Amino acid sequence: MKNILGLDLGTNSIGWALIQQNFEEKYGKIVGLGSRIIPMSQDILGEFEKGNSISQTAERTRLRGTRRLRERHLLRRERLHRVLNVLDFLPQHYASKIDFTKRVGKFLPETETKFVYDDSGQFIFKESFNIGTIRLLHNKVTDEQWEHMKWYIKTHARDYQPLEAIGTGGNINKIFSMSKRKEGRPLTLDLLKDYYKELSYSSLDERKHLYQFREDRADVIVPALQVYISIMRWSLADEIYVPKIGLVDGLIKMLYNERK
Repeated sequence: MKNILGLDLGTNSIGWALIQQNFEEKYGKIVGLGSRIIPMSQDILGEFEKGNSISQTAERTRLRGTRRLRERHLLRRERLHRVLNVLDFLPQHYASKIDFTKRVGKFLPETETKFVYDDSGQFIFKESFNIGTIRLLHNKVTDEQWEHMKWYIKTHARDYQPLEAIGTGGNINKIFSMSKRKEGRPLTLDLLKDYYKELSYSSLDERKHLYQFREDRADVIVPALQVYISIMRWSLADEIYVPKIGLVDGLIKMLYNERK
């Protein structure tokens, strides 16, 4: 008598049967049989049909990673809410929808207002300017566009004097690195004007070799300086800060320095 185990492996199930067979006497019997269904969603089955192997463990790991990313995002947002609330930086319509007593930093139930919309659903910050470095390089910016940006900045900045500017992005970070300024020290408007004059007189190849600019930086650095200088002049900002750390960490560091 010989024992034989038969297995049928499918994409989402396993079938088995154990038999005993006497080949000399030519008879046998089934000792046991059964199957095990592995639950799979239709999208995973579709991947198997395409020849792509996806295990349930791998899918659970992916979904768990997604959940953790969202949890971290929410924790960062709550932390930012708390910091901005201490600094009194939150607009009233936004702060009124956040719980700062029990669920500190979380939105109140059934509310998650947008920062740039007021209670009536109107967009608060509704002005943007189609003036960028690439458009400036290709002479796509009109005098009317410059005049509109000039009027808007001068009109809205006059009630908030004195102003200090904050600049982010690759171009202003490159200028800050060139200046050898210590972290936390601002760039002055006069310094930006000097760099604009110096780089304007340099050719593209000279900027790449003398200042170690990449090609995609060497061509846009001058129009970028032109925008920064113009905005600072119109807003009457004499200095511009270039942060090297994130917003939340910077605010917490500022709070610590003020209160220690």
